[in-house]
Amino acid sequence: MYVNWECNLLLKYLFQRCDQVEVQLVNSWLNESEQNRQTLQYLRIQTRSLDY
Repeated sequence: MYVNWECNLLLKYLFQRCDQVEVQLVNSWLNESEQNRQTLQYLRIQTRSLDY
């Protein structure tokens, strides 16, 4: 399971609400593993229908 702050940050990232530091954190996290990249892709698909 994912740590709550990661999910919140990833959602902010997907909705382009991150500051530069947060973007760097997400990019670092994405570079850590393929599973992380798949997690973001999954969230992207799940949130496509949301309009914020």
